[in-house]
Amino acid sequence: MKRVGWFEIAVAEVADRPPEDGYTVALVGQDTLDRIGSPAWRDAIGVSPVLFNTRGMLIETSEVRRQLLQFTTVCWHDVASVAGVARLLMEARDEITKVLNGANGEVRVVIDANSMPKALFAALLGMLIRTRIAAKIDVLYQSFEYLYRAFPLNEVFAGSDFQQDINDVEFLFSAVPYAEGKYKSALGRHIIMLCGLDYQRTMAKLLELEPARVDIVLESEAIALPTALPVFQKCCRHIDVDPDRVPIVGRTDLDTNFRAIESALMNGRDEGLHSIIIASSGKPATLAATLFSVLQSETPLLVTIPDRVVELEARANGPMLLYRLTDRTAIA
Repeated sequence: MKRVGWFEIAVAEVADRPPEDGYTVALVGQDTLDRIGSPAWRDAIGVSPVLFNTRGMLIETSEVRRQLLQFTTVCWHDVASVAGVARLLMEARDEITKVLNGANGEVRVVIDANSMPKALFAALLGMLIRTRIAAKIDVLYQSFEYLYRAFPLNEVFAGSDFQQDINDVEFLFSAVPYAEGKYKSALGRHIIMLCGLDYQRTMAKLLELEPARVDIVLESEAIALPTALPVFQKCCRHIDVDPDRVPIVGRTDLDTNFRAIESALMNGRDEGLHSIIIASSGKPATLAATLFSVLQSETPLLVTIPDRVVELEARANGPMLLYRLTDRTAIA
């Protein structure tokens, strides 16, 4: 059990942990019930008020829709502009508020993190925590292998000659609503970059922020290829980071992500700098960063918004995990 601020966080496989006895609202995608595996979880979600995210790919005869007693269809998809993300958040906030306004008793929310864009996931999580409305938040997450035109994404980002086009996607750093922290312009910037497979692109853009210090946290999958480690080391030296001091974390291992972020924040405090977290890796790291930003440090959280959406093929390659967040101050 991990504690951040007034929340407790427990991690387990969905198959090993029962659902809550009913949810005030469930945020799921078209394949959530198919992937979840557990009959108890399917039943708990199926009888709850559901926001059913089609992401623009509604299948009218989808079996999952027949398992839901009450649902609202929404379309929260990846967008390629900061303004588009803002509009998406406002739409999502309005839909969730409609359901929560009619809630009685303890509010319990379940979110399939795989069913929505990362920026929206972070913002909704921040909203639920900062408004103190949800006593319990169950976040479901399953690790996927991503492919671009049938090639594994880690090979694509390694710069293979036949896939160079994906590497020129431009992006912006954008603040996350409800996790925007407190900006301290008088202090030097301390950037904590949570890096995934596209670390070359994100690390190269860091110097635009004129940081006084940079701490990198890297997902282990990013350097799984034998050729990746030397490239990563070169990227680190370019921004004056010692690659031997970079923590390597598992994508789904929330505890190592917590420790890495906490250690990096201490580095910034010790040097009297203003820390800013940039979440450019997976959803579990984004979950950890959002919790630290909202509950503990008031550190601004940024995400990367690309200038175009790249279609990827996704294949599940791990069990469905549960990150259970419990507000210890909530009154049942």
